[in-house]
Amino acid sequence: RALELFPDQRMKVLMLSNGGQETDTQDLIGRIQESPFFCNTHPDFVRELANSAVDRIFMPGDLVVNEGETGNSMFVLLNGSADVYVSDKKDQDKGHDKKVEAKKIKNMIRVGHLAAGAIAGELAMLGISQTRSASIQAATLCVFWEITQERAMIILDRFPEERQLFSSVIVQNLDLTVPGRLMSLPLFKTFDRKFRNLLGLYSERHAFFPDHTATREGEAGDKLWIMNSGPVMLTKKGFRVKMYAPGTHFGCDNMLGLSRNYMGTLVAMTVCHVLALSRQSYLHALEQYPSKSAHQKLLKTQKCETAELREMLDRVAVRKGVWQRYQGELAGALGMNQTPDNELIRRVVKGWHDQVRVLRERRLQNAIRHEDMLQKLEGFKQKLADGKQRIQQRSKLKELLKWNLTERGPLKYMEEESKKPDPVMQSNLEKIQAWQVASDPWADESSWPETAQQHEMLKDWPRPRPNPHYRLHVWDVVRQELRSQESGPPSRMLPLLGTKGKRNEDDLLPKGPETSGRRRSAAAGKFRNGVKAVLLTRLLSARPTVAAGKATASADLTGRLALSK
Repeated sequence: RALELFPDQRMKVLMLSNGGQETDTQDLIGRIQESPFFCNTHPDFVRELANSAVDRIFMPGDLVVNEGETGNSMFVLLNGSADVYVSDKKDQDKGHDKKVEAKKIKNMIRVGHLAAGAIAGELAMLGISQTRSASIQAATLCVFWEITQERAMIILDRFPEERQLFSSVIVQNLDLTVPGRLMSLPLFKTFDRKFRNLLGLYSERHAFFPDHTATREGEAGDKLWIMNSGPVMLTKKGFRVKMYAPGTHFGCDNMLGLSRNYMGTLVAMTVCHVLALSRQSYLHALEQYPSKSAHQKLLKTQKCETAELREMLDRVAVRKGVWQRYQGELAGALGMNQTPDNELIRRVVKGWHDQVRVLRERRLQNAIRHEDMLQKLEGFKQKLADGKQRIQQRSKLKELLKWNLTERGPLKYMEEESKKPDPVMQSNLEKIQAWQVASDPWADESSWPETAQQHEMLKDWPRPRPNPHYRLHVWDVVRQELRSQESGPPSRMLPLLGTKGKRNEDDLLPKGPETSGRRRSAAAGKFRNGVKAVLLTRLLSARPTVAAGKATASADLTGRLALSK
C-alpha cells in the first residue's frame, strides 16, 4: 500500500531487496527474460507488464496468497524466493478465517519452490479458476509484480505469440481434467469405459481467448467440440443464438458424418478450454472397442437433435433479424440510438483493429508480389541482353566469313571480349613480366634500337663460311675427272668413261670403214651420259646450306647443259 501511495520510492525499495545494489526497470526486464517462462517472449511484452504491474513486498513468512480465496491477478517474482503449499484434502475445511489458515500452513504439504522470474496465479488471472488452488509463503524478502486480469488481457491482445504461450500453460494445467470430463459426458454414457478413456487420449486440447472463434458457419469440418472450461457462444448470421457451458458439446453430427459443414459459429466469451475429437479418432476407438448398439443409438439420437437444433437456429436468427431491423427503423424514425456508448466504442475499436490487420496483410502481400515482379523483370532484361549479344556475334561472324571468302587481303578474326582477369593470376603475370624485363634487355619495346643502330649491329654480325658450290663450273669438274682417269686409277665419278681394265662395247662392233661413223656417235653418247652422271653425283653429295647457292648452281648447270647440247 505504501508503494501505491509513494511510487517514486519504488527504486529504493527494489535496491534494498537486491542487497543494496542499484537497479532500474531495464535490469529487471533483463532479469525476468532470463527466467525459463519469459525466455522466448518479446522485450516489449515484459515492458508492458512492468508498466501495468503493482509492486508487492513480502517479508519472510508472509502469505502471498491463500488456498481457497478468490482472486483474479497473477504474480511475477522479481527478487527472493517463496514456497508453494497445498492442504491435504482429507483435512481440508471450509469457512476458516485468514488467521486460522495461517496457522494451518505448518500442516500443509510443500509441493514447489518459486525463484526469480517464476509466475503464480496465472489460471486465476486468465479466468480459468475463480479461487486459489495453493498457498504461497515468502521464504525470504520477496518483491512481486501483481498484474490484474483486465490489464493482462489488454496486453495479450497485442502480442499473439505470448498469448499462445499462455494458451499452452492453460492446456498443460487442465490436462488432468480431460479424462474426467469425457467420463462424465452424457453423450458417451452408453459406451464402454475403456472406449471413453481412449477418446480422452485421442482428443485435441485447445485454449481460446475472448472473441476468438473455434468454428465458423458453413465451414467444412468433422470434429466434435466439448467445452471443458469457460462459456462459448453459438452465433448464426451474426446473432447470438445459444450459450454452451462447460460439460456441453457441439458438432456431434459432423463427427458422425451426418453433416459436412458447421451450422453455426463458436465464439469464446472468456478464456476457454475446449476439447476436439475428430471422426478418424472416433472410428479408430470404435475399432478398438466395438459397440455397435451404442453407436446406432447415438446416430439415431443425433439425427433428431441435429434437426431440432438446425430448426431452432434458423427460427431464432430470423426472429432476431426482424427485431433488429424493426429497432433500427424505429431508432432512425425517432432519432435515437439504443446501443450503449461502451458497446459502440468496443465495436469501433474491434472494427478498426480488424481493418488494420487486413491492411497489414494486404501490404505485406503486395510487397512480396512487387519483389517477385522486380526479380522477374531483372531476369527478363538479362535474357534480352544475352540474346542481343548472341545476335550481334552471329552477324559479325557472317560478315567476317563473307569478307574472307570474297575479298583479297589478310584474314580477319573475331575479337574476343576482354574478361575480367583473376587478381591472383594478374599479380603472377605482372611478376613474370617484371622478371623477363630484368633478364632480357630487349623485352621492353621502348629499349629497342633505332634503324641506323640496327644496320651498324648487322655489320658486325658473324657471317657464314663460304661454300665452294657457289663457284661451280661444270667443264672444270669434267676436265679434272678426265685427267685423273688418264693418269691414275679408274675414276669413281665417271664409271662410264673408265676404259682401263674393262671391256667396251666398241670391241664388239665389226672393224671396217663403214663402221667408223657408228663408233664416233656411240662415243659421243657415252660422253654425254657420263657428264650428266658426274654432275648429278656432285650436286647430290654437295648439299649446299644456303638457298641462294642452290639456285645459282641449278641455273649454271642448266645453262652449261644447254650449251653442250
